[in-house]
Amino acid sequence: MSDDPATPPTTLALSTKVEEEFVSPLTAIRGALEILRDFDDLSAEERQRFVTGALEECTRLAAGIDGLAVAVYAASPPEPAADPSGTARRIQFHKDSEIADLDLSGMVFDSSQTVAAFFDVIHRLVDQTGRKWFFLVDHQDCQVWPEAWVSFAHRAKKVTVNYGLGSIRYERDAEPGGRYPNREAALAQLAAMRR
Repeated sequence: MSDDPATPPTTLALSTKVEEEFVSPLTAIRGALEILRDFDDLSAEERQRFVTGALEECTRLAAGIDGLAVAVYAASPPEPAADPSGTARRIQFHKDSEIADLDLSGMVFDSSQTVAAFFDVIHRLVDQTGRKWFFLVDHQDCQVWPEAWVSFAHRAKKVTVNYGLGSIRYERDAEPGGRYPNREAALAQLAAMRR
């Protein structure tokens, strides 16, 4: 075993595993094939014994390959979920304040597919945090077309119910009594909610 601190501690175990599951069966198979090739005078019984042994080693080798595939899959990080629209950058988590800033500004939800693509990513990211949040939603110039409204309302409510401690929307030029005009006003309302 190497004294190099950069050498992974599993190197010896891996070498032993490769030896047992791959090198040994291959050596046995090759040996059997060479005997079958080089000795024409083997009896039918001897020939059958070498063939049977080689086939058993093939089964052992196949099992080693299957085990390796499982180990490689388990050790590999999962592929990131597709996010071609860059949705992930639209949510930021502030752990100390339990606030999740969700930026819907300028977005256009024109179909249920657009809604699903967006909220699938948001749902995954929030779920990965393993906790609940106060959602502050920047709704400036966000458009939800009529054909997308039911889907949008359902998905937004699902995120809020499953992961929300509360949710406040804000946008500039908000009408009195409606949404809050900026993030600061939304934060003030959030502080009031917490009292």
